[in-house]
Amino acid sequence: MIRMHALWKDMEEAHKTGVVLSGSGAGAASHFVKPRLVSLHIFLPDKMKPGTRRPCTATGKYSDGTERDLTTKVTWSSSPPGIVTIDANGFATAHKVGGAAISAEHQDSDTVVWETITVVK
Repeated sequence: MIRMHALWKDMEEAHKTGVVLSGSGAGAASHFVKPRLVSLHIFLPDKMKPGTRRPCTATGKYSDGTERDLTTKVTWSSSPPGIVTIDANGFATAHKVGGAAISAEHQDSDTVVWETITVVK
């Protein structure tokens, strides 16, 4: 029972640090495990005026405790079409008055988040 508890603690630590030990004693080897995305957040302006262009950003928190800028590593989209467009670098351009949902999808984790931009006169 104690051995299983120690193994579980090692697995928890591996998720945090990205390092997994295999084997025991002198024959033990460590392998790097890619940290997994735990959460994704996007930051964008609440309001814009038609014809303006503003930056949006995406930030990810990982299982090893790090935080990374994912702005150019997510797929951005906007809905409905014609109110706001957003490019691959995270720049939003307002075209006409209305509300638009802006989403960011991270391909490695199938994580999608969205926020709303309102275009006002």
